[in-house]
This record gives sequence, C-alpha cells and structure tokens, in this order.
Amino acid sequence: MNTYKRLIIISAITLLVIFIAVKSPILDRRSTAPLQSSDLSNHPIYSKYKFEVNENIINIGVQPLYSPTGVITEALKRDTILRQSLSRLGLEMRFYSFLKGSDVNYFMKNGSLSVGISGDMPTIILASSFDVVIPSLIQMGYTAVIAKQPVLIKELKGKKIGYAYGSNAHYALLAALAQEGLSEKDVTLIPLESLEMPAALKNNKIFAFSAWEPVTTLSTRENTETFAIHKMLTTGYISFRKSLYEKQAEAVYHILAAEVRAIRWLLRSRENRIRAASWVIQSVNNLYTTQPLNLTEELIDELSLKELSNITSAPIIPEKITSEGGPMYNEFIFLKKIGLLPYDTDWNKAYNSFTNVALIKVLDKAEAYRLNEFQYSQQDKANE
Repeated sequence: MNTYKRLIIISAITLLVIFIAVKSPILDRRSTAPLQSSDLSNHPIYSKYKFEVNENIINIGVQPLYSPTGVITEALKRDTILRQSLSRLGLEMRFYSFLKGSDVNYFMKNGSLSVGISGDMPTIILASSFDVVIPSLIQMGYTAVIAKQPVLIKELKGKKIGYAYGSNAHYALLAALAQEGLSEKDVTLIPLESLEMPAALKNNKIFAFSAWEPVTTLSTRENTETFAIHKMLTTGYISFRKSLYEKQAEAVYHILAAEVRAIRWLLRSRENRIRAASWVIQSVNNLYTTQPLNLTEELIDELSLKELSNITSAPIIPEKITSEGGPMYNEFIFLKKIGLLPYDTDWNKAYNSFTNVALIKVLDKAEAYRLNEFQYSQQDKANE
C-alpha cells in the first residue's frame, strides 16, 4: 500500500475516533451579528503593512496565536530549503500576522495576500465566496466551553456566556446546548473577543465562555477555579488563491513540502518545539502590543505536541471532513443560518475547493522535495 494511502486511512480513522459530527444547532433566527467594520484598511495594525503585490512575491497571512499553526508558520519563515527553492523559481515569500481568520479573508479577497491560514469557519466563508484551492489540513484541535464551576451543559441555562460570533467555538457552544435540548434563547450570549473572555470570567461578567486554544488553557491555568466542561474538534487549513495554485504549481508544492517538513521537525523533539515556541512568543508580542499574554514556551510545547499528533506527519484532508453531512458541511449550514453566508450559497463551491492532489504529489516525491531534511535559520528572514 502506498505511503499516502496509509496516511489517508490513518487520518480518517483518527477523525472517526475523536470527532462526533453534530447537526447544525437550533438557532433563534432573530439572531444578528455584532456590528463590525468591514473596512480594515485603517486598522491600527494592518494599516502599517506595506503589501507589495506582484507575480514574484508570495504574501502569506498567518495567525501566530493560532495553535499549532503558529509553530508551523514560524518554522516556514525560517526554512532555508523553502526559501532557496522559491528563489530558484524567481520567487520570494513574505509573512503578515493577523488577529483572526476573518481578517486574513479580507486581505485575501482584496488581493493583498496569495496564501492564507485560518480555521474551519473562515475557510468555509472564503471558499464559498472566492476562488481558492485548499490542499492541506494544518490544524486539528478543540474548542472548549470554560465555566466557573464544574457544571453540566444543561446547567448553563439562564447563564451569561461569552462567545465570538460566527466562530467554530460559537458553533460548538450552540451544538452542545442543542444536545441538551437548549437553544440560545435559554442563555444570555455576550459577544467578546477571545482574549477578553478569561478576564470577563474572572471578573464575574460571564459565567462561562466558548473559545479555542491557547485561550482556553491559558484561562484554566491562570485561574484554577475554572473548568473545561465541553470540547469539540475543530480544523484549520492553508488556502491558496486559485490563480497562484494554477500558475505557480511548483511553488505550491514547495510550500506544502515545507509544511510537512515543519510538522515532522516539530514532532521530532521537545527541543525543536521549544525553539519554535520562542519564535511564536516573539511574533505574538509584536502583534499584541497592547495586550500582554502570559504565554510560555512550555505551554506552547504542550499544546503543539497534542494538536500536531492529531494531524500526523502528513496533513491529508480526510474526505469525511468535507463530504455532505460531515462537520464542514454542518458548519456551512450554520454559517448560512446566522447570516455570514447568503442563504442560497451552494456548498459545492466550497467543497470543490478542497483537494489532496498537490500534497499527495509532494508525499510521493519525498526525496525530491526533501521532506526529511531540516534547515532552519535562527533569524526570521521572511517577515513583514
């Protein structure tokens, strides 16, 4: 049996074991999204970015706080094999840090970015409304509901709960409530940014919140009186503009090879993960200048090992994830119900954006793409 076929089977089995597909939760159709600015050109962080857009530069949007993609992309920035391979093609890469996936989407759509990394919800929105190709899984972890007491989900009735509208954690929260016969009308939902949630919980402004790593673990570590009372599997992806994927296929192969290399290098030793964790902390501190985070190399190592082990060393996208009736499809239905996608959006556009063809080619030519060679510079030579 071919290596990549074995990996596909392993990934599928992993999903079946650790994921329970939940039907789209029951929603109050009167729900509306919190008001948000659709124009990020004047954003205090992003307005400082000088995007150079031409056919020789590949601009990549990343989220350094998004675990474990932070350690993966920090390795990509410093991968001398990748940089040299792209240089031979007359190309260079530049990385830009973002706070969340919807921000990455904005700059993908306006042409500033060629490649974006984000979670399942932003990926679905992008793939449903824009021409992208998604050739690789890059994250498989959990959202969690964190509460002030070790209560059952049904005991959240009447409580105030923090959430980020339209996120996978929002979906997971409503799905958990629905399993207990509750809906959003049975609780009070408080819209918050994920980093605001631990403080709101500590200050008794909310009783619980639903978020993702590393926010959930940071909360439980800093406040031992909080508890994770529910978890749900989530995924993240790397998306390429379709024009780049078609015109610069070899560059796409080298970027995917670098992702595989990074995952294998990170899984190889704790020393490697600690090294990458120090890079993540640098990038996070540069991005979150007004909101210091108590991140440690040890915490990032712990979370990275756990989530990278879910992916395995070849991030094949299992068909089970994207097939109709699967988790991505159910999240797609959820996004339409809450108005983040037009109600007549066709799932097939998003579905057809997912493909393992490029990654399989890379895996089949492991020696040519140097999947087991690791050369990382200490300096970040590809940052914005």
